[in-house]
Amino acid sequence: MLMAQFRKLFAEKEQRQGFQWKLLLRTALTLIFLFVLWRILRREDQNLADVRSAVLHHLREGEGIWLFLLLILVPVNWALEALKWQLLVAKVQAISFSEAVGSTLAGLLSGLALPAQVGDVVGRIAALRVTERTKTVGAALVSGGIQFYAAIFAGIWGICRLGEKLKVTGFSEGIFKAGLWLLVLAGLLAFVFRTSLVSKIPPRGLWKRIRSMLEVISRYGNKELLTAFGIGFFRYLTYMAQFVAGLLLFDFPMGIYDMVACVSVVLLVKTVMPAFNLLGDLGLRGISAVFVFGWFGIPPDQVLAVTLLIWFTNILLPALTGLVWIWKRI
Repeated sequence: MLMAQFRKLFAEKEQRQGFQWKLLLRTALTLIFLFVLWRILRREDQNLADVRSAVLHHLREGEGIWLFLLLILVPVNWALEALKWQLLVAKVQAISFSEAVGSTLAGLLSGLALPAQVGDVVGRIAALRVTERTKTVGAALVSGGIQFYAAIFAGIWGICRLGEKLKVTGFSEGIFKAGLWLLVLAGLLAFVFRTSLVSKIPPRGLWKRIRSMLEVISRYGNKELLTAFGIGFFRYLTYMAQFVAGLLLFDFPMGIYDMVACVSVVLLVKTVMPAFNLLGDLGLRGISAVFVFGWFGIPPDQVLAVTLLIWFTNILLPALTGLVWIWKRI
């Protein structure tokens, strides 16, 4: 009887501690989101005015189809990411699609505060109700790696398509392309030898924990990884279509193929030069877009307005949904 009372007291104490930790996490993420929103409204006031002006103008002209396309693809984009995440996490523990969506958006939200990739992994894992959360780290790395290589492949095509229009010197272009192809080779070798690479991690000390996190990578079959890559690449194309829809909304005087190629190069630069967090990602995306589209004579203010519109609809609004989900589920 006495032991039962002790167990009850300890259970209640653990429950209170868990509640306090979750409340602290929810409050911190809420404050971070509000801070990011304040920074955007303060720093991007002129670009936001350009976005409002362009959107209202095209709506009055009955040309809101591009804005509609951009917005309708937002849930498609993140649904594809959640589907890929659900497939990869299944090797640790099966989760529902709704849990995958919530976990994905929680990772997006935490990426606003932490270094983007670290924040994404931490947020996804914290939002999951699985018995072995640390083992999902490997699944998160695979998920991020898929999007990384989708951007690499498309970016190589974009560079070849634009050619001399980017006005990069022959030597610099050669070094850049060589680096990209080395990344492709490294990814191919990691794909082929993933099981042996994980098995060579020492099963002791700190390495044992690292091996436990990455062990799930060796469980994936070729078909599963190729399926996940197919979903990831389709998601990349969805995001690219959103970007192009934004360019068409602003009436950029360019051919559609040049638009697609420019977007692929912008996303490539953003991928190989990761920002500190998703707020910094907005600045990096804007700088690279101004550089690339500048060679086609597009004014910087229009380029920055488009990148802000894409970031606002595709990052900030879904992050808000992730915040609501965290308050309801965590």
